Amino acid sequence: MALFKFLRTPDPNQYDYKPRFWDPEKERIEKRLAELESRKHMRTADDVKGSISGSFKAGRRGKGSTHEYRIMRRTAHRKSNYMLLAIILVLVLLGYALLNLNLQRVLEFLN
Repeated sequence: MALFKFLRTPDPNQYDYKPRFWDPEKERIEKRLAELESRKHMRTADDVKGSISGSFKAGRRGKGSTHEYRIMRRTAHRKSNYMLLAIILVLVLLGYALLNLNLQRVLEFLN
């Protein structure tokens, strides 16, 4: 019987959470405040049109998020290319050193 008990998987742990305190009045107030905040941030159609056209104009002038994104992307590509070049150079030098060292040992052994 001990063998069967040894092979049996244990039961999963049970999560038993019991909140200590709940204030329904506070929850109602927070819900109402969140609703008022969402109404406060609602904009009219004219506000939305103005912000959309303004973002297009900023992109044409070379300012704004699209231009900054292109610059960041270009510098990231440049950095990654330099890093790749440095890694390749180190690997080539390391390979040359190892091959040169092993070639000398082989030549010495043959002589």
